[in-house]
Amino acid sequence: YDIASCLVGSEMCIRDRPMERGMENDILNNIRYYVELALRRPLAAILPAIAVVLIGLVVVLQLPRTYTSEAIIEVRSNQGPNPLIASTVGTERLQFIEQRVLARDQLLAFVNRLNLYPDIRSTMSDSRLAEMVRRDISIIPLATEESQQFVGRSIFRLRFSYGDRELSAQGATELVDMIIRAVSYTHLRAHETRGNL
Repeated sequence: YDIASCLVGSEMCIRDRPMERGMENDILNNIRYYVELALRRPLAAILPAIAVVLIGLVVVLQLPRTYTSEAIIEVRSNQGPNPLIASTVGTERLQFIEQRVLARDQLLAFVNRLNLYPDIRSTMSDSRLAEMVRRDISIIPLATEESQQFVGRSIFRLRFSYGDRELSAQGATELVDMIIRAVSYTHLRAHETRGNL
């Protein structure tokens, strides 16, 4: 048994009651207490709830909207799989794509082509602008040659986030085109080099 004390008017009373088992009884007692409190003083319960909802709405409406567009990119190798280098090819492809597409000059050209960030472009240095755009772009490897199912190819997810829905979609499309051009140029150069040997 547990001894509980309570105030009745101005005098203290002590009574014995059996200990309640489990937290379920405590939770039910708490819910019952707050429901009774809300029924006794409805304004005391309703006004804080309305205030919390209104403050939440104001905060949500003030936050800038961000739209994210995605693309899946598959890069295939023309050469047969070599088990000695298969584990590093996917990583090298990702590094190549990031170096070519996420380079400062490429990102600045990307911003100019789509006229992104018109309000702040003039107030930022080119390096800071490129870094800001780089944060809005993510390239995530999904599968590489390490899995036997994906021998000879690498699959990446490209994401571009921006405050305008249409520019977000155009940006993702433009980034995919930039990657395709970079990969095609490299394959063309490699083919020319092999042809000259």
